[in-house]
Amino acid sequence: IKLSSGVADVKLNGDFNLSNLGNAFTQVFSIYYPTFVKQTDEQKQKRNYDNFDFRIKVKKLSLVNGLFLPDLMIAPNTIVEGKFDASNNSVSLKGNSDKISYKGTSLSQWSIDVGSANATSLVLKTSAARVNLSDSVYLGSFVFDAQSLDKKSTFGLNWDNQMKKSNYAGDIGGTLNFTGSGVDVLFEKIEVMVADSTWL
Repeated sequence: IKLSSGVADVKLNGDFNLSNLGNAFTQVFSIYYPTFVKQTDEQKQKRNYDNFDFRIKVKKLSLVNGLFLPDLMIAPNTIVEGKFDASNNSVSLKGNSDKISYKGTSLSQWSIDVGSANATSLVLKTSAARVNLSDSVYLGSFVFDAQSLDKKSTFGLNWDNQMKKSNYAGDIGGTLNFTGSGVDVLFEKIEVMVADSTWL
């Protein structure tokens, strides 16, 4: 399947049945998040083999985003692509963009990489050369990574503005545990530098 327009180009290839994709997604994500995604007895009796890959290239989102998300801007030539294969319970997603902005926040030289690690966990890494939080506040060399399986996720958050004077940087890591009553957050590392002063 190929779709082309002034807004974006979309390519979709694979061997799948649209009416069965819901079952295929449930099968795969029940492996990684069995507490939250559950298969019915009927679904468990049928093995799914649906698979596809896709690629989206943004050309000029401004032609339509005013109708839906007027505060969202995605730079031309932004690429998002991925693969899904129910036969081996694998998923992957990659993307990159020169700039993405929403309201007062923008990301420059953004990238994302999501993948399944041997069907034992999902791994995510996203980064940006610069995250502008406001006109005067930004995070440089921003990186966020996480690895999750069911109710537990580990994460890391890093940034470094790389300024010779009054530098701002951070290195934060920890674990998220989802419980029946909410989320428990355990910080295993917190190092934040504000104007050359380190906070632990």
